[in-house]
Amino acid sequence: MKISIILQFPDSERQAYIRAFSERQIDFFNEPEKAARCTISFAAVELKEHLSQCLENAEIAIRDAISDDVFVIRLFAKDLTIRGENYALIPEDNGLRIEGDGRVGVLYGVYELLKMQGFFWHEPGTVGTFVPERRKNLVLPKKAVSYSTNSVVCRGFCLDGQLNESEELALWMARNRLNSYACRPNTHAFMHKLGFILRDGGHIFESILHPDHVLPSGRTIWQEHPEWYGTPEKGEKSKERAQGTQFCVSQPDLLEYLSETLLRHIMDEWRYADEISVWGFDTWGSICHCEKCRELGNGTDQTLHMASYFRTYLNKAKKEGRLNRDIKMVLCAYEGTSTLLPPTKPVPQNLIDAGDYWLYATIVRCYAHAFDDEACSYNKNYAQVLKDWNKLDRRMPIAILEYYNVSKFEDLPLLFSCMQRDFRFFEQNGIAGFNYMHIPMVNWGVSALTQLLFAELSYHPTADTTSLIDSYFEKRYGPYKDRMRQIYAKIDGATAHITSWRAWKTRSILYTLQEWNGAIPDKPLKTDEHFGTPEQFESIGEETIAALSCARTLLEEVIREEKYNTEYSDLRKSQERAKLLHCLNEDRRGLIYGEDTFRLMLRMGQYYNSLYNGEEQKARCLWNEIENLEQKMEGYYVPATYSQDYLALISKDALTRTQLRECIARCRRFRIENRTK
Repeated sequence: MKISIILQFPDSERQAYIRAFSERQIDFFNEPEKAARCTISFAAVELKEHLSQCLENAEIAIRDAISDDVFVIRLFAKDLTIRGENYALIPEDNGLRIEGDGRVGVLYGVYELLKMQGFFWHEPGTVGTFVPERRKNLVLPKKAVSYSTNSVVCRGFCLDGQLNESEELALWMARNRLNSYACRPNTHAFMHKLGFILRDGGHIFESILHPDHVLPSGRTIWQEHPEWYGTPEKGEKSKERAQGTQFCVSQPDLLEYLSETLLRHIMDEWRYADEISVWGFDTWGSICHCEKCRELGNGTDQTLHMASYFRTYLNKAKKEGRLNRDIKMVLCAYEGTSTLLPPTKPVPQNLIDAGDYWLYATIVRCYAHAFDDEACSYNKNYAQVLKDWNKLDRRMPIAILEYYNVSKFEDLPLLFSCMQRDFRFFEQNGIAGFNYMHIPMVNWGVSALTQLLFAELSYHPTADTTSLIDSYFEKRYGPYKDRMRQIYAKIDGATAHITSWRAWKTRSILYTLQEWNGAIPDKPLKTDEHFGTPEQFESIGEETIAALSCARTLLEEVIREEKYNTEYSDLRKSQERAKLLHCLNEDRRGLIYGEDTFRLMLRMGQYYNSLYNGEEQKARCLWNEIENLEQKMEGYYVPATYSQDYLALISKDALTRTQLRECIARCRRFRIENRTK
């Protein structure tokens, strides 16, 4: 089969490969046509190289001219000056047109055609790429099909750490139509080529307004401007508690200082970002209670007042040439910054005009229940507040910020069967985008399914994911697909109450243990309504451990069977086997870590209660098991983490990842001091 890939640019036959990899020579903010040539040429290269892997005896070339004896795939963007994500596959006489509203739509259209051939990308890199069996002909749509999404502001990941970047991850995201990521120094050009919207900033004011930050005068901010810090609801303002309350947004000179600081960051270290997250102190504290701030309204009103000032300043800077591009601001509706509730006053028009938007943060939601489950005290409030936001004349969009790998979860092997129902609820409530925190960079294991479902539902929240899940198990696990489904089901059921175990919430088991001094407690272990009484907690915990242990045993049986499988007669089969074993062993490593972590949390909780109940013999037995687990988990590592504050790569042992190391040390200290063996 002869295939010609035709682009709308002259001299593509000679220049396509050069243009496809020219991203570092392009200003993606101010050179849109060069950006279009780069992205669409890259799409052509991707198409040619993938089709070469799945078509027998095919002659595939990027050409300028069309001849009568070839099948033509025409890549065409309707507007070369926009990103334009919408796309269509349109059959033509002896050909197919992949048409995008802009350059990104063309790229997505290419990946859509490749999915029709059977390509499947379940995780980054070649190991996560499923290449279909070779065939003689293309699989083509019988009639024109078009694709668009209502998730127009973002579909991707939020994360910290300047080293947290990967071109393989970016490529996986683009192939699955994700488009939002943190702006990173080494991959920004590559990601802009793929159509990403890059974001920087975050909880930026902790450092900008650190009380000891020295001003040009030589004095600290606290010394020169104590009035900039918020007035607490109770007690006196002090340097030690300066960031325990949100800063005073009614101070014009403070807003001027922050605006100029933001502009300097945007033009310096954030110079490649399309958006900046402007989030207050992450303190779970309160808003400023001075008279002028109270007049502004609730915490959300105060944030909108501040953001409107910033927007006016940035617009003026753009007009004066001090700002070289349009840039959006992303605000957060979030308990930690006292901005979860909707505003009580109208949204400033300049924020609406600029396309600034909110991220609605669900940091302590429950995953054992759907987001709109009225019976769940964790989720009931989040769902109602989101509905309250939806009652407003909301021309400022809202995107959901989920937490499938929040820092307290520490890359545990978790699954989220509630996703399908949740995304339907979000769609019904007008959500315009989806992000989640924090994407694991390596060793996805079973969470590869979470990432894949997130990508699909972010683009199409009401999609029926049945066929996607079927493809995942078929193409990732082959002959073991049914057994792996059973293993996943056990993991999903066992870890559903992860919020009650480990969330950023005072009623989680992890929080209680972290606050414990290790001595004999004066009350039983605090548990939430999902766990009930201490006895019910222990019963649920034992069921969790049993399910994870069973899942690991079943998985090890699959691995052992595959290692002794002799049905690999050619190179292709051997390569498939290597990929399969990679995935199975990655799943196994995650399960070992997960089982150990849940077992340690349960035994620590039981130890706590046995001390409270005066059960010395039981406490001694539990302590011996805790020490054995401690020693085991100190002996292996789990995926790397990245510093938020400076350039550093950190590899934590499994015990450190449980976040219980210090608690165990305090317990040991108490036992030594009291000569308890």
